Amino acid sequence: MRRLAAALLVGATLAGCGSVIPAGTPHDATAVFRPASMVADRETAAPGDVVELGFPDQMVRGIMFVLEREVGSTWVYRYLLISDANGGEPQWYPADRDDVAVEDVGIAGPGPDRVVIPDVAEPGSWRLCTGNAGENVCVRLEISG
Repeated sequence: MRRLAAALLVGATLAGCGSVIPAGTPHDATAVFRPASMVADRETAAPGDVVELGFPDQMVRGIMFVLEREVGSTWVYRYLLISDANGGEPQWYPADRDDVAVEDVGIAGPGPDRVVIPDVAEPGSWRLCTGNAGENVCVRLEISG
């Protein structure tokens, strides 16, 4: 069953995720840190950890999230994360994968939406952001080694 779900996800149209985000660029330069909209259950996570995201103002969002590494004064898009909010297991993909599409699903309510930190993510400062909400919001996350 899990293989079938993954095949359906990859087989979906790329148009389902809106515009394709180039790897190495911020996914949304206007994304903001807003704790009233999105909070994480922790400030530090290790590769492979599952992070629970809560939405105090019950913002409408999708199941797509992005993980961007802080490099100097810039955010670098590294990973696409898919939450479990639509009933599947949390998944992640490298940002440079161009064969992954994400269902265009609207989720509302307080969460939690669970995402998995890629097991290959390097230690450092990161931001975890909604990826296909009307206005994208982020939380800071330190990834430990």
